[in-house]
Amino acid sequence: MYEIIKLQQKIVPEVVELFNRRYTILRTILYNQPIGRRILATSLDLGERTVRNEVTFLKEKNLVEIFSEGMYVTEEGEKIIEDLAQLLKQFKGLNEIEEEIRSHLNLNKVIIVPGDYDKDKTVIHEIGKMASAYFSDVLKSDSTIAITGGSTIKEFVDNFPTLDKYHDVIVLPARGGMGKNMDTQANTLAARLSEKIGGSHRLLHVLDSLSEDILESIMKEKSIEEVVSMIRNADFLIYGVGRADIQAERREVEPKVLQELKVKMAVGEALGNYYNQQGEIVYKHTTVGVRDTDARKVNKAIAVAAGSSKAEAIIATQLHRTNGVLITDEGAAMEILVKIKQYNEGEKATLK
Repeated sequence: MYEIIKLQQKIVPEVVELFNRRYTILRTILYNQPIGRRILATSLDLGERTVRNEVTFLKEKNLVEIFSEGMYVTEEGEKIIEDLAQLLKQFKGLNEIEEEIRSHLNLNKVIIVPGDYDKDKTVIHEIGKMASAYFSDVLKSDSTIAITGGSTIKEFVDNFPTLDKYHDVIVLPARGGMGKNMDTQANTLAARLSEKIGGSHRLLHVLDSLSEDILESIMKEKSIEEVVSMIRNADFLIYGVGRADIQAERREVEPKVLQELKVKMAVGEALGNYYNQQGEIVYKHTTVGVRDTDARKVNKAIAVAAGSSKAEAIIATQLHRTNGVLITDEGAAMEILVKIKQYNEGEKATLK
């Protein structure tokens, strides 16, 4: 099968483009249905004639249905989307790229989803599906799970299947509260995930933006101390990765801290820590919950991040996490390869 695919890439490379276009159209309809042809064409930056021809083909194959209010993906179409995603991975050589990135970053595993979130927002749904599918396979009874907040992690929880069989599993928020959106708070997502798993959960009623003195005082409370101890000794950690500049802005850090991050060339943020290009922590935000040292000793630390703009942040936060699992998209993966090549060329130049 693999040899046939490689041969097709050489002889009829337009097949990859066609597969990718139809996969993207189906996926976009699925996550925006009902949707009209004009809006679909605009969102994918395709001509209306192209979209009309492709939709006609997909309708003839019983993959989409067209109604007055817009288009829907059929049940058969949903199954095809999953099959196309796996086929595209082989067409594009993403399996080999997964291993290349895993080896360079010294991770346990890398999983890549076709597409680039920065260009197609529906990719985030596929990231969530892939992350939930992977975790449901590795989850074990009598485990403790720590989970952060954020929109990407919310997609993971939204897509997690209802198992209702892990009654001895405990789900915990990996960090205190941050931001104003309750739907993406770690406490909210921990409670929802535990419900789907069939386990229990504990909440952490502490803001993540408190001063160090106040946090130290709160940590002396027995109930808080107990939950934090459980979080820091979790078996699994599921968390997001962000760009240092964007995360600092979201946290509304002081101007002097922003300047410090720039001077120290911070490029990535995870778990309240800011990392430079070498993967070194250059600034620690006052936080309660999982620390970097805790993340490195859990059974599996699963990072979920999407978009080519996060490539540098992913490299910085994931370097040498031997227990780390990275789930990302094609856009980020390809940009990571570019950054790796630039780094290697820079190293060679230094040696000369």
